[in-house]
Amino acid sequence: MARRILLLISLIGIMAHCCHVRAFTVDVNYNNITYRIDDITKDEACVLKPMGTGISKAVIADAVEYRGNKYTVTSIADNAFKECYKLTSVTIPETVESIGNNAFYYCEELTSVTIPHAVTAIGKGTFYRCLKLTSVTIPESVASIGEDAFRDCHKLVSVALPESLTYIGQNAFRFCSGLKSLVLPDGLTFIGESAFSSCDNITSLAIPSGITVIHRNAFSACYSLASLDLPDGVTVIDGYAFSGCSLASLDLPAGLTVIGESAFYGCKGLKSVTIPPAVTSIGVGCFQDCDGLTSVTIPPSVTEIRSKCFDRCSKLRIVNISDLAAWCRIAFDRDQASPLCNNGYLFLNGEEVVDLEIPAGITSLGRVTFANCISLETVRIPEGFESFDGYCTFQYCRNLREVYLPSTFKSADVSGVFGDCPDLETVYCSAMTPPSIWYNTFSDSGKGFMTLHVPEGTKALYAEAEGWKNFNEIIDDLQSAGVEAVATDADGFDMDSPYEIYNLGGVRMAGSVETLPAGVYILRQKGKAIKYIAK
Repeated sequence: MARRILLLISLIGIMAHCCHVRAFTVDVNYNNITYRIDDITKDEACVLKPMGTGISKAVIADAVEYRGNKYTVTSIADNAFKECYKLTSVTIPETVESIGNNAFYYCEELTSVTIPHAVTAIGKGTFYRCLKLTSVTIPESVASIGEDAFRDCHKLVSVALPESLTYIGQNAFRFCSGLKSLVLPDGLTFIGESAFSSCDNITSLAIPSGITVIHRNAFSACYSLASLDLPDGVTVIDGYAFSGCSLASLDLPAGLTVIGESAFYGCKGLKSVTIPPAVTSIGVGCFQDCDGLTSVTIPPSVTEIRSKCFDRCSKLRIVNISDLAAWCRIAFDRDQASPLCNNGYLFLNGEEVVDLEIPAGITSLGRVTFANCISLETVRIPEGFESFDGYCTFQYCRNLREVYLPSTFKSADVSGVFGDCPDLETVYCSAMTPPSIWYNTFSDSGKGFMTLHVPEGTKALYAEAEGWKNFNEIIDDLQSAGVEAVATDADGFDMDSPYEIYNLGGVRMAGSVETLPAGVYILRQKGKAIKYIAK
């Protein structure tokens, strides 16, 4: 019996303790606003809601009383003044430390707000669609501004962001079309997706040094943005980040590694772009519709350029590269991926490429690598090259006149490799067996007449082979560079006088012996020929 009484007393004690922890909630009405005291044993209260959504002015008390006790107002609850359409002004006391999500959502008549100095964060959607909000004072205590916090505040002309700010969430200032100036604090480390999208009156912008990623759509449709300063620490510019901006110039940081899809889509004021040396891929439509763009520089690091990257860049003419072999290895995703697609001139280390000699070691070429390149007049493919693996590699090279194909060439089982080259007159192919090509590999080229030169004794083979039989004239006059008749030493051969260089397939090579890749060649000079081994 004594044990049961002891157990009952223990249970009563536990229940009493639980009741004390779960102190009851009290709502207090004061000056048209309801406050909530969650625990009467504490001295804090929260703004819960106005007494009716028709309230026009809200003066939040710094404290409320209940049964003779004073409770300091330290917070504003989530949705507290949500959709109070007639609210024109609100006074928030310095005692308030936090403002909840959507606290003033769609208060469309609210014109100005001063945030207390104790507040450290502006929550999600706090002032979303405050359509007449013209000014807001944010104290130095605020470290973060949540997503949608000031979204659709169309009349917000200026906002002073504190130096304490490190985080701006997605859509935070989206559609703040009245915002004319924007100074981002030095300590900022994060700008979310679409944070300033459609702030179309901002004219200049300096991104702080702590930002490493420009997130998707962050400044898209900022149509007046003409001046942009990006810090060296930026490594990623995500999709649509600056699409639609009126940038007059663009200085991309050296540490940049990724340029996302449509990142600069429709930046019509842009005139020249230099891709930094760490970038490996340029996204879909990255510079599409940049119809003021006239020149672009592509570094050797780039291995992929995605579809429509330079589509409708109608004035783009100058394409600068520093490594021809690297250019030959770029995977162009579609026709309008290449910066040459708008009838461009290719420049290698500042020199216009007219007589193109593909570097040794390149065994294949992909799609549209040199398509629409109007600077080319001659193309020389080296020994060791085997195939064209992508369509339209040299299509629309309207000034191309001569093509030299090596004895190692095996196939071009894709369409239009040399198609639509109206000035193409002569093709030299040193392969003893006709390479496999399509019927339209050379279609609509040569203004209806082209001559094909092939090795001695192979004319009949070429005349019956698909694609090759379409040539107007086939001449089997290519020799194996007279290998059987050449000397094996250089006696009587003057290396300081003009000479001609041929590979073993009979194709004449450009340059001098100093520039030859390793291999065996034939040098000819005034009726004398010698075999030359380049090491």
